[in-house]
Amino acid sequence: IGKRQIVKQIHFGGGTPTKLTAEQLERILNSLHSHFTFEEAEISIEIDPRTVSEDCGEKLKKIRQMGFNRVSFGVQDTNEKVQEAVRRRQSYEMTRKTFEWAKDLGFFGINIDLIYGLPYQSALTFQRTAEQIAKLRPDRIALFSYAKVPWLKKHQLAMKDETLPSVEEKFSIYLTARQIFIDAGYQPLGMDHFGLPEDPLARAYQEGRLHRNFQGYTLQGAKDMVSFGVTAIGEVGDGYFQNVKDLDEYYQMIDQRILPVRRGLLLSEDDKRRKWTIWRLMCQFELDKRDFEALFGLKFDRYFAEELKEIAPFIEEGLMEDGESQLKILRSGRLFVRNLAAPFDRILRNEQVKSRFSSAI
Repeated sequence: IGKRQIVKQIHFGGGTPTKLTAEQLERILNSLHSHFTFEEAEISIEIDPRTVSEDCGEKLKKIRQMGFNRVSFGVQDTNEKVQEAVRRRQSYEMTRKTFEWAKDLGFFGINIDLIYGLPYQSALTFQRTAEQIAKLRPDRIALFSYAKVPWLKKHQLAMKDETLPSVEEKFSIYLTARQIFIDAGYQPLGMDHFGLPEDPLARAYQEGRLHRNFQGYTLQGAKDMVSFGVTAIGEVGDGYFQNVKDLDEYYQMIDQRILPVRRGLLLSEDDKRRKWTIWRLMCQFELDKRDFEALFGLKFDRYFAEELKEIAPFIEEGLMEDGESQLKILRSGRLFVRNLAAPFDRILRNEQVKSRFSSAI
């Protein structure tokens, strides 16, 4: 990828990076500084509040001093019964204190992650969680759907199906939380994010500049996303690449100076057209067919003739609108954006593959 490439965004994720010591995090950051040029970079990190609360915020202070300027706190749910079921014992008081420390330290775009669809959740119990988080006033809230994929995540086998909310209850949980956030002044962003109107992410959505990558919604659509660590997925040029999943194998390949990439996919021209289409629908809920023609030299309606037949029922239900120059997801359809964008995904059209992925709700 060349020397001293300019980096605009760095994200430490993949679980709980703050289980590393402050010294270890600084070593990694210094290594990145030695190979790349940071240009007014957003340097963000996912934080489990339990890993930075024992020392009354000292570790969080060190993280800020290193140059990290944005944080995302994993909370999932403040209900004790739900926390016990998912083995995440984290009091609301701990979450509140950690959030306030981060705010006092000058982190921006502070995000709190919540998950709906977890064991023992109901619309009533999650209403309390949503109200507590909205009261904190984080800059952003991510409300993710719990995806049960035990063939990928073995620990999920411990969560019995009978403890999970039904599809109807799960949708009710989402609608309840969504309304609480909107009433509290948050702007819904794309599929699963909410932001205060003055937050840069909310402004990007309002101005049609919102992007999405493997980390979720973002301000910048970088040409390349280089990912480090086991299982990490990167996007470089016209391809996606995933590193090996076994730590010993990862170390061994690095010791032998071999890129620890296990698999990848080079995008075809068709993939690129579909990627653009789905990206526009998921980020802005609409697309301009003239932009498609300008980018790819093809008529949108002609290229996606079969897909437009598939979305006809959505149009009849008043969820979408198909005009001469625009395809738009209407307000009533935004809750189902995954489903409405799915017909444009060639892979999901294969029923054998479809059964391997989690449901949209």
